[in-house]
Amino acid sequence: MSLTRTELVERLKKLAESKPPRNLAPGACCYYPAGPHICLKCGNWGYYGQIDIDEIVARYKEPVERLREIGLDVTLIVPELCPQCGQPLERKKYRLKINYPDLQESVPVELESEYDIELMTLFLQGKDRYDAGQSGEASLKGEIERLRELFGVAEE
Repeated sequence: MSLTRTELVERLKKLAESKPPRNLAPGACCYYPAGPHICLKCGNWGYYGQIDIDEIVARYKEPVERLREIGLDVTLIVPELCPQCGQPLERKKYRLKINYPDLQESVPVELESEYDIELMTLFLQGKDRYDAGQSGEASLKGEIERLRELFGVAEE
């Protein structure tokens, strides 16, 4: 059974109104996700270090499958690739297309990294915290606006 947009809006509303979890594990300094930049090989937009595009898509495969198993009807949209070197043609990010059974049109959402899918999965699993890397544990409530964006309900 696929989750409806209305159900997600209600669940996000409950999270926003909830108290943040206690006893979060502290961590160290912050980090930033790697994103697309100009391709050093041919001048088109790509990734620093010339990461193989198949490797990047493989990173998203398992997280997207977890979303589907939970009941969210999603498809990964990959930017068009450079015919010369196989890297993305322009500064585009990966996107998800979410199909809600209570909407006729699919909802496209932009991803910063596969980590966004992890946040979505944790929320759908009913978790109240997540591993923030070197920063330790963080409250999922602190990510409510990002979750709204990721589920395509930011205007709610």
